[in-house]
Amino acid sequence: MEKQNHITFFLSFIAGFIDTVGFIAVSGIFAAHITGNIVMAGASLANYSKTGDIFIKLILIPIFIVGVILTARLITVLPHDNKFKLRLLFGFQAVLLVLFSFSGSANFGLWTHDHVISGPLVQGTLAVLAMAIQNTYMKVLIPKFLPTTVMTGNLTSFAVEFGNYLSAIPLRPSARFIANGSSVFGFVFGSIAGAFGVIEIGLLSALFPVLILIFLAVTKRLK
Repeated sequence: MEKQNHITFFLSFIAGFIDTVGFIAVSGIFAAHITGNIVMAGASLANYSKTGDIFIKLILIPIFIVGVILTARLITVLPHDNKFKLRLLFGFQAVLLVLFSFSGSANFGLWTHDHVISGPLVQGTLAVLAMAIQNTYMKVLIPKFLPTTVMTGNLTSFAVEFGNYLSAIPLRPSARFIANGSSVFGFVFGSIAGAFGVIEIGLLSALFPVLILIFLAVTKRLK
């Protein structure tokens, strides 16, 4: 259980980090909490001059769906065990995040003559596909782990368990309290780190989650 909590913390940290980097640096998108883009697109409708932003937020939703479908199919067709599949998907996710981190240096506008849509769309696609992989392997390969990208349910459970903890004598945190705390605080710390990182060095800060994925793939017992 302790190792599971560590992995949950690190994956939640990655989700919070990339969500924050995408929101600050790429047209206000949510890469991990993808349904947030629906809300942001609806809010953007109030400002018709930002039609490019609306398009980017909406098109990333089917891109996310395609990423989930492809990842799920890859998991199905690979003949290897789940540990191998998970490490392989960590690798694919890391490659996408590397491309995302260096996309800030690429002048996509030179390719399409459209600086408003092309750059943020390519950057958003890379981030969303990376997080589509994470959402999928969490659901398919390690379903017993707590969600690492959507925190509302985890925060609710954490609050319930925290109330139980305060009412217990003697004070003793339950396994569920610690597990939910690992997910919630991982996401919170990731969001804070992502904000500082993107402000200081831009999209290159996304290389830090890549190092975490490499660390998980190499050092952690995944099942």
